[in-house]
Amino acid sequence: MITKKNFLTLTVLPLFLLVNSISCTAQKNHSGGKKNKKEIAVADVGQDDLSALTSAVSGPFKGIYASSGWNKPVDDYVLKSPSVDGVFLRLHWNLLEPADNKYDWAFLDSELKRISDAGKKITIGVAAGSHTPEWVYGAGVPSASFEEFRKQGNGKKFNVKVPVPWNQKFLDIWTGFIKDFADHLKSKPGIYQNITLVKLTGINETTIEVRLPAQKGIENEKGASTDAPGIWRNAGYRPQKIRDAWDRITDAFQQNFSDKYVSIAVIPKKAFPALDDNGNEVPKNVARDFTEDLIEKAQAKFKDKLVVQWNSLQMDAGIPKLMAWCTKFHIPFGYQLEEADMGEPSCLKTPPCDQQHLKAIFDKGIKANASFIEIFPKEVIAYPEALAYGHAKLMK
Repeated sequence: MITKKNFLTLTVLPLFLLVNSISCTAQKNHSGGKKNKKEIAVADVGQDDLSALTSAVSGPFKGIYASSGWNKPVDDYVLKSPSVDGVFLRLHWNLLEPADNKYDWAFLDSELKRISDAGKKITIGVAAGSHTPEWVYGAGVPSASFEEFRKQGNGKKFNVKVPVPWNQKFLDIWTGFIKDFADHLKSKPGIYQNITLVKLTGINETTIEVRLPAQKGIENEKGASTDAPGIWRNAGYRPQKIRDAWDRITDAFQQNFSDKYVSIAVIPKKAFPALDDNGNEVPKNVARDFTEDLIEKAQAKFKDKLVVQWNSLQMDAGIPKLMAWCTKFHIPFGYQLEEADMGEPSCLKTPPCDQQHLKAIFDKGIKANASFIEIFPKEVIAYPEALAYGHAKLMK
């Protein structure tokens, strides 16, 4: 006799097993179809041990990349180093398009050829934000100006003006630039094939990281920050407007770089002003959740072509929980060394340089599932032994 309890068991249990099976199947790697090594919750592992959460994922961008100076030629010694697999070419929009629809590709083309002729791979990113050309504002795009501090108050004070990123005129101009930029790169097929990764940009402050000025109430002997949430509120900022702008920007990258991997450089905390869709201030942790929203939107479009990277890899800071959260997508990760810590190695003035220090940073990144790690040019001189070590481990 089938009782009510038995009936529920016979019907609900198979349904549960079916749903669980579908869920596990969804965890397969898009590019290789491999399942996660094990089902482990983020809370059950050390914050830096992302290798316990998911199998390593890589792509054609695998290896060590030297970040160029902004709009500066890559040093010859970087191109000659056998431990450097590629170059991250960092560019500012205002120098590429100094006037409306009038481009200056000379520096870009020269560097792309030098890097390709050296047999190195290329990743490339164009920063908008404070590097937006002045003619864009003259065309009617509104701006917002801020006074902020580097390193959340522990660094230098700086002034920054950025375009209002949800403004439709701005989006028309920026997405038009993305198309023209892609068309120009594709006009050089021998070089275009060496580009392994394109950085997703457009909503920026001073770098390629996806963020906006967001500081409030920071004050020290250097002065005080502006009230970024208040400035943005008055400009009409709402998170949904950023989501909508992000849709247009990611659509443009998807349409024009459909054959390339793209990466989002994330700020784990305080990347956006802490305002809700009514313009009210909200707890600081909401800004982090908002970054998660943008990653989810991008992952839904780019799927296995998306990479997430964090640009502050160092010994004194743990891998952000945001990166652990991203393991559920089983997508590649990349890291950049903390520039303030490693950009200008002080040991070059007082050698020798501690090779073990950089080796330990490489180990930390690789344990956190790095597919690539970006360094800075001077490290090629300062840490040859450590670079050889990191290159061998990443390419293994």
